[in-house]
Amino acid sequence: MSEFKLTVVTPDGMVYDGMAESVIVRTTTGNVGILKGHAPFAAPLTVGEARVKIGNDWKTAACIGGVVSADKEEVKIAANAFEWADNIDVVRAENAKNEAEKIIGSSSDIAQLDKAKGKLLRAITRIHVANNK
Repeated sequence: MSEFKLTVVTPDGMVYDGMAESVIVRTTTGNVGILKGHAPFAAPLTVGEARVKIGNDWKTAACIGGVVSADKEEVKIAANAFEWADNIDVVRAENAKNEAEKIIGSSSDIAQLDKAKGKLLRAITRIHVANNK
């Protein structure tokens, strides 16, 4: 397979800047796979698992929103958060999940519920990615 340049950046800085053979990310309309030579493309990202093939290995990450853009030679991901499976703090994610579930089970405030549902989705995604690397 042919390689392309992949850049992944978050507000905290550069996460990856190198070559890749394939990228799979979750957009707001579903998963998208990108290979070298892809037609020009841009889409908003939602919370989900990202998969990147580097050499012969697949690496997974929790991608927390953002945007992806691609052309024939390069893919750029600007994410709100992008955490490789090996770097995810599972204990912290479990605590966030438990806290969100408590709020969802006890609150009637719509804004608080919406915030807790987002927190729950992010925590579940991180736990899933960390446990399925």
